[in-house]
Amino acid sequence: MSEVVLATPRLILRPFRPEDAEDFHRNVMADEEVMWFLLGVKSFEETQAFLESRDRIPQEGKPGLWAITLKDDPAEEVVGYVGFLAQTLEEQPVEEISYRLASRLWGQGMATEAARATRDWFFKHTTLESFVGFILPENTASSAVAERIGMRYWKDAIVKGFGVAVYRMVREHWAGSLFAGHCCSP
Repeated sequence: MSEVVLATPRLILRPFRPEDAEDFHRNVMADEEVMWFLLGVKSFEETQAFLESRDRIPQEGKPGLWAITLKDDPAEEVVGYVGFLAQTLEEQPVEEISYRLASRLWGQGMATEAARATRDWFFKHTTLESFVGFILPENTASSAVAERIGMRYWKDAIVKGFGVAVYRMVREHWAGSLFAGHCCSP
């Protein structure tokens, strides 16, 4: 099956490649600001293990993770990721939207831009009815991204031992709103 690559006005979202590990580690996993809400910075070996364990390449009908690169960067330096992780909530399988972006790019709307593109891809290319976001209550920036892409607070839960706010987006809400517009290609 061919690679799924998404383009937004400023970003390219593409599957991770083995050579992305160094950029991803430097820009995301070793950045104290990015990892503040994610149990601290990771070693290079932990970054490699994360990439290997998350080897879910987005394909038609099957969500996964995309590396984020800047459209105007010919070196295609990986500055984050966005996509979906298979998780469990109250013993039920769910897809969790997840996004991390290099802190030097915060405050420019890029996390929202990437999350919108993957949200639209999710509903256009899978038959799944919803996805969730697990957000620590003090991570207000992540909550703001979730709300800007149309997710709504659903409930509080304990996930992997942490109290989180669970945000959710359902297909019906997406399809019946302005969110179903074309934000990206393909």
